[in-house]
Amino acid sequence: GTEGNACRRDPRVGMCVCKPNFQGTQCDQCAPGHYGPSCQPCQCSGPGQYDGTCDSETGQCLCRTGFEGHMCDQCAPGYFNYPLCQLCGCSVVGTLPGGCDSVGRCFCRPEFAGPRCEQCSPGHHSYPH
Repeated sequence: GTEGNACRRDPRVGMCVCKPNFQGTQCDQCAPGHYGPSCQPCQCSGPGQYDGTCDSETGQCLCRTGFEGHMCDQCAPGYFNYPLCQLCGCSVVGTLPGGCDSVGRCFCRPEFAGPRCEQCSPGHHSYPH
């Protein structure tokens, strides 16, 4: 990350002068918003990304709560309705993994019922145990 791959120290601060998009005392780290060996810009711009930054090695975007994917371009389990990614609100006990479908309907375990899988299905009792 230095010009000519050699450290040319800035006499004012005693640190190497880094190429654009690099930082650190040895210019061996990517500046915020950049990743990879060449410190290329992060590709994070969708509604699910947190602040445009990404993992400095992989480029994985930093996602807001409820979002996932390399570019935070899908809803995380337990959320629905991309690009809003709203919380499903399903019962943790009564819901199957995956939470809900794309319109927010909860996936109930066989012994549970109700819009949020918060009730016993016919023939079952003693919710939530």
